[in-house]
Amino acid sequence: CPAQPYQARSSCQARSCRADFAVPGAIVSGADVSGAAVSGAIVSGADVAGADVFGAIVSGADVSGAAVSGAIVSGADVAGADVFGAIVSGADVAGADVFGAIVSGADVSGAAVTGAFVLPGAIVSGTDVSGAAVSGAIVSGADVAGADVFGAIVSGADVSGAAVSGAIVSGADVAGADVF
Repeated sequence: CPAQPYQARSSCQARSCRADFAVPGAIVSGADVSGAAVSGAIVSGADVAGADVFGAIVSGADVSGAAVSGAIVSGADVAGADVFGAIVSGADVAGADVFGAIVSGADVSGAAVTGAFVLPGAIVSGTDVSGAAVSGAIVSGADVAGADVFGAIVSGADVSGAAVSGAIVSGADVAGADVF
């Protein structure tokens, strides 16, 4: 891969792209773009660990340790990544910092989910979702203190200080919570 920005819709197939260069509007499939700045690209099945990924469509890729901003992340392993304002669907975001993201059907175990909106049907297990808006999710054994929990199934969780509205709460610590 040349050490210069790709032209729109160019392709980098199964080659190493370790240099620090921008990849705007490229289709990156199965490539190692670790350490690169990937902007507005379609990234499929690639190893983008340690890369800065902005506004990209990331599908089935390993983005561990990457800074993922405003991207659509589907079925990817984003463990240990910083995910800002992204749409995260069906991904393993364990250990990640997820800020302002839409998290749907993802495994966010062990993640710090701050200010995130968790879509209905998401499974939030053993996670700190303090300050998050958790709507229609299944929240099990999580620390949701300070969160807004609406219509969720909350089991064995610490929801102290949370606003719990229309939720099914079972065996949880709801001390100091507002339960509607």
